[in-house]
Amino acid sequence: MLILNELGVAFASRVLGPLPTALFLGAQALMQFSGFFAIYLSAHAREPFVFMGVSSCLLIGALVFVFGGRYGPTAAAAVFLAVVGLYVVPMSIAIWSRRRAEWQRA
Repeated sequence: MLILNELGVAFASRVLGPLPTALFLGAQALMQFSGFFAIYLSAHAREPFVFMGVSSCLLIGALVFVFGGRYGPTAAAAVFLAVVGLYVVPMSIAIWSRRRAEWQRA
């Protein structure tokens, strides 16, 4: 992105800057952990992640609407990263560890 700006490429101004791009990439990397746990538990033909998935989508949507509209794409990316890091990943670990222990006992 920085190189495109330096070269004067016309569409470079339409691409997000380095900071929001890095924040989105970090959030997506963290989301992979939640996906791994969900796939493991889906192998047991159960879906305990439904509530966490719906609630995190609503939380991300509401916060991005408020902060992204007010402060721009960097705030939207920061909110996304914060929700994933502070809510999605910890909840995924908690759900996975609790369900795994329950299902292995049965």
